[in-house]
This record gives sequence, C-alpha cells and structure tokens, in this order.
Amino acid sequence: MRDVIKKHLDYVDGVVFDFGGVIVKAPEGDWGLYDLCKEYGLPREAVDEGNDKYRRLFDRGDFDCKELYRRIFADNGIDLTGNNEFFDNVYRIDSKGWMNYSEETLETMRELKALGKKVGILSNMSPIFYHEFFVPQAKEYRALCDSEVISSHHHIAKPEKAIYDLSAKEMGIEPSRLLFLDDNVKNVEGAIASGWRAEVYRA
Repeated sequence: MRDVIKKHLDYVDGVVFDFGGVIVKAPEGDWGLYDLCKEYGLPREAVDEGNDKYRRLFDRGDFDCKELYRRIFADNGIDLTGNNEFFDNVYRIDSKGWMNYSEETLETMRELKALGKKVGILSNMSPIFYHEFFVPQAKEYRALCDSEVISSHHHIAKPEKAIYDLSAKEMGIEPSRLLFLDDNVKNVEGAIASGWRAEVYRA
C-alpha cells in the first residue's frame, strides 16, 4: 500500500477512490483521440482546453458526448453538425482511453478492506460510460465498495461540495474520518474544503 495512504490510516475509517486516473490509468500522450481530432483540424491543445471547459458538465449528465465535442470544435470555429461518422468514432476512442485498469489500485482496495476500512468510489462520469463500460468492466472494484457515488446520477460533480457531502453520507462516515484519492488537484482541494482528508493519487 502506498505511503500516501498509510500515513492517514490511523485517522480514517474509510477511503474513497476516484475512477479516472486512479482506478484506471489516465490516457497516455498517444491517445488516439488527439489524432482523430487533428484530422478534423483541431490541435491537441484545443482538445485539452475544451475538455477542461466542458468535461465536468458532460460528466454531470448535462449533455452527451456528441454535444461535448460539438462545443469543443465550435469554440474553435469548426462546425461538425451532421458528421455522424466523427461523433461515433470520437465517443468510441474517448471511452477506450479510460479502460486501462490499475491492478495496484485494486490490490490497495483489497488491503484496506482486510484492515477493516470501508471503501468507496466517487467519480465524475457520464451516464453512457457508466452503463456501457464501467458497470460491466469494473466488477472486481465495485464488489469491494461500500458506496458508489457517480456525478451523472445526481447532476452534481466534483469539486462541488454537495457531492462530497453525499459520498460521506453514503459511506456512513464523518468527513473528517474519510480519505479521498483523486488525480486532479482541484478535486482534492474540493474534498479538503468539505472537511475530508485528501491526497493526489495517480494510478
């Protein structure tokens, strides 16, 4: 178990894991998404900027993957309205980037359960990804969890305080006795502001 978790163990009754970047490894630099978008005139930097701007709304369930990328391209003066081939491909490639599951994280969750700690998942995740990819492919991780809070189920997302409060309630543990692990610094800061212990953790 990583030292970043060990130092908190005497002070917490539960540990909650993010999905992207924690349960699965974040997409690498050669992510096919960038190549696809480049073919349609959008450089990598613009893809990243657009995801920073709109991804949380997508994960809240405010709109689908097609609308996510329509907005990203439109912000850069590119109209892809009606290009169904692109939108089908971008959804497939985007989703595939988040399927590299971490065995180390799974083993850590098992170790925590063996120590008598509760384990949970708190993730910003779109409804379609949840049903089509997460549920069928993350069975081992989900089986270990005492709580699972997904942003699109509640239309709230990290780093909003309400989602941390909901997760703590579902875990049945006071926020001060919970540790949250996320690869995004803003989400870690949101947890701390909500009374949790929290650390940056990358699979």
